[in-house]
Amino acid sequence: PFFNQLRNVQQLGYTVGVRIASVISHRQVIQFYVQGTRDSEYLAKRVQMFIKDYLKTLKNYDEKALKHLIGSIVDAEVARQSNKAKAVNALWSQIAHGELCFLQGQPLIDCLNSITRKDLVQFWLKYICDGAASDLTCVDVHL
Repeated sequence: PFFNQLRNVQQLGYTVGVRIASVISHRQVIQFYVQGTRDSEYLAKRVQMFIKDYLKTLKNYDEKALKHLIGSIVDAEVARQSNKAKAVNALWSQIAHGELCFLQGQPLIDCLNSITRKDLVQFWLKYICDGAASDLTCVDVHL
């Protein structure tokens, strides 16, 4: 949704995405990034507006559409796990970071399949939505 809205609909930049990264002490961060020709403050405001507005979308997300979306994510994860080279690289990366779990594939898929709209809204409120998130630290980097 982030990519589609900011890259395709609003056409904010040529590089748009979201990723999860590990930082100091194995803390996970969610990075929303946009690289484009517009002023960086404008881009940051558009990202913040997306985050705020997307909460409304999550609250009204159709359960059938959500299951379809989750199914697509599960399919991508199964495909990723079946690619042996990527799986080996992922395991070595985990070993290097002290986070190894050999049995992560199926539990991850089971977890994904159990996610509800309520779970997503609670996650969004706790970790992402500025002004509501209890565990949010927001850092804007302008280059």
